[in-house]
Amino acid sequence: MYYDASLSYRGINFGLLEGTEGLLIVKTGSGGSIYGYREKYLKLGVRIKEKYAMSVIVSDNPLEISSLDNMVVTMDVADKYRRKSQYPKYIILVFLEVVNMQLCMDIGISGSQNGCP
Repeated sequence: MYYDASLSYRGINFGLLEGTEGLLIVKTGSGGSIYGYREKYLKLGVRIKEKYAMSVIVSDNPLEISSLDNMVVTMDVADKYRRKSQYPKYIILVFLEVVNMQLCMDIGISGSQNGCP
């Protein structure tokens, strides 16, 4: 199992799975890679792509880059991809991290049909 494409930009690694219905951005936990333990981020991305036909960008979270710089670069890459592809209708941003053996997730949706900003 592999990403459709991968790249490194300004010290941050990205994995891309190309779909047609939207764009899901997954930010890994602090210090996390684009694969995660047992390829959990790749497996999640493949399932989302297969079930919802969405593009998925997984962005790692290196400790040596500030959270603000990391987010700015990640959103810049996502915006460039969205403009290039012309088909994702909306962007969903998900932060994943395991805290005390439980998965914590924050979600933000942009341009959705339900009136979310």
